[in-house]
Amino acid sequence: MLITKSFDRSQLTAAHGGTILAHAGLPDDPAIPFGSAFGCLLKGMVQERMVQGPGGKLYVPLHGSAVIVSAGRTYRIQPGDVVVFPPGTDHEVRQDGADDFENLCLWWPK
Repeated sequence: MLITKSFDRSQLTAAHGGTILAHAGLPDDPAIPFGSAFGCLLKGMVQERMVQGPGGKLYVPLHGSAVIVSAGRTYRIQPGDVVVFPPGTDHEVRQDGADDFENLCLWWPK
């Protein structure tokens, strides 16, 4: 059976200490070997700096653009990009564009 989920602004709630807005991605299901969530950074929001845990994480931008700061480098991301955060990667996400930044986040255990 096919499992689908769409980004829904009406489901967004504060996450990561209130530094971003997010809502659940795909449901918990034994057939899905990873976690997922949709995220949104409104104009000017900065997601708290974090270090990726023992599993990796992947961002797929859906709308708008953002800047990721990691290991002293700055990366601009936008729809069409894919970003992989290997375990131990420090990162901070900053929305500095004209539009809200919306993305799909996937993570997996080590």
